[in-house]
Amino acid sequence: MDPRPRRTQPKEIHVKSVAATALAVIVAAGSISAQETQTAGMAWSLKAGDQFSTKVTIDIELGMELPGLPMGGGDQGFHVEYQLDHKVGESVDGVAKIDATIGPVTAKISMPMMGEMGYSSAEDDEQNPLRGVRHLVGKTFAYSIDKSGKVLSVSGGDALVEEAAQAAAADGGGDNGGGMMMIDPKALAGAAMMLFRDETLQTSIGVHTHVLPGAAGGASWSLDREESIATVGTIKFKAACASEDGAKITLSGNEISFEQPAPMPGEEANPMAAMQRKLMEGLEVTRTAVTGTATYDKALGRVTSSESVREIDQEGQLPEELKQMIQMQGGQVQDDMVLKRSSKLTVKVEEVAGDDRRRF
Repeated sequence: MDPRPRRTQPKEIHVKSVAATALAVIVAAGSISAQETQTAGMAWSLKAGDQFSTKVTIDIELGMELPGLPMGGGDQGFHVEYQLDHKVGESVDGVAKIDATIGPVTAKISMPMMGEMGYSSAEDDEQNPLRGVRHLVGKTFAYSIDKSGKVLSVSGGDALVEEAAQAAAADGGGDNGGGMMMIDPKALAGAAMMLFRDETLQTSIGVHTHVLPGAAGGASWSLDREESIATVGTIKFKAACASEDGAKITLSGNEISFEQPAPMPGEEANPMAAMQRKLMEGLEVTRTAVTGTATYDKALGRVTSSESVREIDQEGQLPEELKQMIQMQGGQVQDDMVLKRSSKLTVKVEEVAGDDRRRF
């Protein structure tokens, strides 16, 4: 036996492993750096005098399962489509102040057991109960946004809705409610107009604009959001946003909370509205979902298209007053009857130009 100590040769695989690990770190770092470069500067960068137009489509779907009621719960739908012509008045310290003028408006409303009706301001119908929405066309409101697209203020919406509502009240025709029994036809146009109040405009604009980090960052970022959904309520959440190429953005909501809507003007004098509010206050939220996509154009310095979806499911026991109403209508009542309600808001925004403007 050779008494001399044996020398151990270094393992080549170990050297290769270290080299491979180092290479992987370099590649990963390069990938992260590339993503940060692509997403850096994703901010609204509007200039005074900039002008652009958007087509806004809002769909509110309300579903209700009401066991025992002869006519059932049924679904309600509100669809409003309109054009906004935006003009930037000034842009100082990252805050842009913008005037938005309402273009052509299309409105559709559907209610259970009562049918569907629609109206377009481009094709006026003097007998249409929704005709009042045409008084919105040509009216202007103002809003301001920061670099991330957060809506800092909205003004003029409440005033233009009041002005349009007064003009609609003077309209003739449409007194049959399109076959919708016990429905005030003027109230139908009023329901569509509510989407143009300051608080609701802040949401419909913000779901489109407030999706950017507003500063240099990585491939993901978080935004605090609060949105008021007409006839549904207010949701608060953290928006988790991501983009790998600095153009296409995805969004999902975390830590979502929900609050019932504030009372509408004159609601206390309406027994049915009061009953509905009491019913909604007794419901618990069982599911929420917030999703969205957007496209950012760095050359233009703005988001050019987006689609946002908000979903809320609720359920709860029926109040005694409603049980009595069901019995009066010939329905069957049980002690453990559960009401289920679903709400879905979809907002789509896309820039339009040339022949596409004022033609939808």
